[in-house]
Amino acid sequence: MTAVPLPTDNLYKFIALSGVTIFIFGFYTINNESKSVNTLAEEITNYSIKDSIWLVNFDFELELAKMHLTDSTLKIHRKKKLMKTIDSLSKELQDFNRRSAKYKSDKFQAERLKDRIEMGWKVVYGGILLMSFGFVTWYQKHQKYLDYERKLIGLKAEQKLRKVDNKEKSKN
Repeated sequence: MTAVPLPTDNLYKFIALSGVTIFIFGFYTINNESKSVNTLAEEITNYSIKDSIWLVNFDFELELAKMHLTDSTLKIHRKKKLMKTIDSLSKELQDFNRRSAKYKSDKFQAERLKDRIEMGWKVVYGGILLMSFGFVTWYQKHQKYLDYERKLIGLKAEQKLRKVDNKEKSKN
């Protein structure tokens, strides 16, 4: 399989095709980063919903535990059970704090991805500018004259053909 040679015959054509490459690369980057942001946003939303529900339940259970601890009529075994409940709630609170840290990390990562998407758009716009400049300049400074030259060569060849045809007709 042979590689397609790059158009190094003209600087403007090379600039234009480089612009096309940058344009395509920019869209590829934006697409990938957008998918990552959407995934993170979904995770963050799930964290928020789960943690909000958990916080409401946690507050309720903690208030219940406090009410039972202040009641002096409870027996010792109920107090031990409540202490276990408080220990369990403490562990859940630690888990919540870990999830909260993960949430903050994901939020920070989403902000970074947003910045990368903005940079991707700048790359796309730069590619468009480079591509436009290259193609317009290439056509104006190079291709237009080549087209005229080819047309002139074609007209000269056609004129010679007519002369040859006229000579043959005059001989006959």
